[in-house]
This record gives sequence, structure tokens and C-alpha cells, in this order.
Amino acid sequence: MPDGSIREGTSWKTSPFDVAMQISKGLANATILAKVKYVKRVATLDDGLFNPEAGEDGKDENDGSEDWWQWDVNRPLEGDCQLVLVKFDDPLGKECFWHSSAHILG
Repeated sequence: MPDGSIREGTSWKTSPFDVAMQISKGLANATILAKVKYVKRVATLDDGLFNPEAGEDGKDENDGSEDWWQWDVNRPLEGDCQLVLVKFDDPLGKECFWHSSAHILG
């Protein structure tokens, strides 16, 4: 977590929403996106599918993300990771919400 705390979970079972619920129900309800940086990834089913423009390692060399992935809050985590919970009041949270809304309206 950004404050240095460690939360326990199970790969392929625990989601960012579950981690937020460990902290508080209010945080869980306000979280719309997670940012994940894997320390040790057990496995994944979709390497390279996050961004079709990315190289073989799944990273876009121009995005400056340094291995951080935008992660759906209900998608289970795939291993040991650093986790940032993003709320709507964060610029990235707003961007994610508006982008997803545009798909629904389209």
C-alpha cells in the first residue's frame, strides 16, 4: 500500500475491492480503479492483451508507467504486488470513469 502497510490476500482470489474492504467499507465503495505493480506474479491469462500497442513484455515503452497497470477493482490479483486504490476525485479516477461511460453511451 502507498503508506507502506502490507495486506494479506490470496492470488487469483483477493481483489483490490477486497483489500479496500479490509481498510473500510467507505473506501471500498469510493474506489473505482486500482493501480497494480507486481513484485511477483504467479501467472496471468492475458499477457500482452492489456495494450495491443505494447511490446512482448506487455508494456508500452512511451507511457511512463514503470510497470504499473490499471486494474479493475473486482478482478482478482495475480500475485504479490504494490497496490494503489484510486477514487473518483483523483484525475486518473475521473479519466477511467469518463472513458468507461463513453463506451456505455456509444
